[in-house]
Amino acid sequence: MYRGTTPEFKFTLPFQASEITLLNIAMAQNGTVKISKALTDCTQGGNTLTLTLTESETLSLAAGSLDIQLRVGVGEKRLVSGILHEEVQDILKGGALADA
Repeated sequence: MYRGTTPEFKFTLPFQASEITLLNIAMAQNGTVKISKALTDCTQGGNTLTLTLTESETLSLAAGSLDIQLRVGVGEKRLVSGILHEEVQDILKGGALADA
């Protein structure tokens, strides 16, 4: 993923995404959560959960490793994913594209 882009993340679940009642997707760098998303920020289809980040969100990240973890509520059950790792690539000219 590159800073300043609008990447789409697709998470494949072992159950139907429509069963989710609560959700938090945390994205952290160096132990600090930089982006936190809820169920209302995602689209659900089958067993897939899709999340798109904004340009400003990816610009808030530094180049390097990004840790991602999902915490899910299905009724009274609480589930958590392993920590996923995504590499954030830098761009030559910072700032929003409209400002370039």
